[in-house]
This record gives sequence, structure tokens and C-alpha cells, in this order.
Amino acid sequence: MNGKIKLLLFIGLLVALLPVMSFPRNIKNTILFVLGIGLILLAFGIKRGVKTLRLKLKRLEGQQGTMIG
Repeated sequence: MNGKIKLLLFIGLLVALLPVMSFPRNIKNTILFVLGIGLILLAFGIKRGVKTLRLKLKRLEGQQGTMIG
């Protein structure tokens, strides 16, 4: 899962940098830049969500272990 998040982040970075390399001259390049930034933000959001879910899962496993033992 972590590799897929890094890939999504890389693709977003690549998409965001494409219009910057040729300076945005029309609306299509601007939309492409905004789409790339959106992909980067999506990757960070997914990464944060996965991290919190893992922490919640560890807490749940820890609570079950103490209740059984």
C-alpha cells in the first residue's frame, strides 16, 4: 500500500510540473497543474488515513490481548 501511495504522489508531482516546464499559456495547462496538485493532496490524505487506521488497529489488538490474558 505504501508503494502505491508513493506512486500516486510521484504521478501528481509529475502532472503538476508538466505545465510549469512550459509556462502555462492556456487554460488546459492551468487545469493540468491544479489536477496535479489535487493528486498530491489526495496522496497525502490517503497516507494520513492509512496511518490512523493502523494506529487504531494496533490499539484494538492491544485491548483484545489484555482482555483475553
